Formats: sequence, structure tokens, C-alpha cells
Amino acid sequence: MDVSLLVSADYASVSKDNKLNIMGIFSRLYMSQFPGKHPQMFLVVQLRATPAEYGRKFKLGIRLIDMDAIRHLVNVNANLQIPTLKNVNRAEINHVVRLNNIEFPEPGLYDFSILIDNDVKASLPLEVLEMPRRPVPPSQANQDEQADEDENF
Repeated sequence: MDVSLLVSADYASVSKDNKLNIMGIFSRLYMSQFPGKHPQMFLVVQLRATPAEYGRKFKLGIRLIDMDAIRHLVNVNANLQIPTLKNVNRAEINHVVRLNNIEFPEPGLYDFSILIDNDVKASLPLEVLEMPRRPVPPSQANQDEQADEDENF
């Protein structure tokens, strides 16, 4: 079994006929302050298995850690089973995880890791940055200076 798709997105779902719907794929987040919370994101994992693996039970693990591997921000585990399909060359297992209010303590690199039976099969870096400060346009700065001078007059 391997990970054929791993993305973070603003929204994702799986349809009744097992199609993935993904909107707003990203690899970078901006926060106005730290620690900062991101209100909602989705992690999309697609696994592919061969017919030899059909029916096999396995443990899927999802971790979000800082790059020093000190802080674990997300730790999700699920016990799953590969479906047995007839006349299909590969089974696709779509797993969508909604993550609400993840708190990032500081800017930096973070990493989603996908584990199958405690073995890391894929990772997805996530860069979290401080939102750049918007510079005051020169025309606005001149107006602000003029207003200050008028108040002092």
C-alpha cells in the first residue's frame, strides 16, 4: 500500500461514488500573531492497495509536528480495512480529515506525516509565516503627518 495523494486544503469531501472533491490546496499559512489558530483546514490522504492486500486491516496514523519533532499538534489514528473489490486492479481509500482550530505556537516549518502500521509512508511540509505588515501608502502617510501638524497648530 502506498500514499498516492496527500494535500492540505481549505475544503475537501468524498462523494457517494468515492470521488474526491478538493478546494483551495495550500502549503503555506499566514498568521497575524503567534501563537495563532487556523480556524479550519482539511487533510486529504488517498491510499492505493493492490489485490494482494485486499481485506487487510491496518492502522492509519496522521501526525502534525514541528520540524524539531518536539511538538505534536495533531495525532489522529484510525483502524481501517482495505476493501475487497472484484475486477479492479487497485483499491483506492480516500480519507479526509477536518482539522479545526489548530494552534501554531510560532512561525516555521511543520510536517504532516502519514503512517501505515506505525511506518511513515509520506510527509507533507506546511510553512507557517507571520503575515507581512502592509506598508502605509505614501499619500496616506503624508495625510497623517499633515493631520498631526494641524492638531499641533
